Amino acid sequence: MSVPVGLRSESRVEFINVTMQLDIHTKQCCRKLPKSAMFIMTKNVIDIVNEIGKNVVIANARYPKTIEDINFRKSHFTEARGLLDWLDFQVQQCYEMYRGKSKSDNPSGDKVKISDFGWREWGRLIYTLKGLLTSIINSDKDRISK
Repeated sequence: MSVPVGLRSESRVEFINVTMQLDIHTKQCCRKLPKSAMFIMTKNVIDIVNEIGKNVVIANARYPKTIEDINFRKSHFTEARGLLDWLDFQVQQCYEMYRGKSKSDNPSGDKVKISDFGWREWGRLIYTLKGLLTSIINSDKDRISK
């Protein structure tokens, strides 16, 4: 039996898929940044994304049956949510520093190969995951009150 298109919704674990997409997209974009950005930006951005993924997976590993489980999940999802804000800030800095298409537009003098779509997709993934994690935190709060 199929569900009409208008009644379909995202999976309750869509945040896992988006986390994976964000991880992959971030690493692909960081490979396109100049080598001179490795210790200035790239390494930090990849570390942040890895930490976000770790927190999301750890939180998802525990099913919210008790208040302790819910609080455990909340702490990891909240940590991931905060790291997403920090990642967003770091990506905005990367954009400002390395968005130029020519050597004269770029402070490092290197050509950056991230397309406009790549920059937009990066922001979209961050924004989407922020919303998904916020809704999970709120739905876990509802479980406590029931």
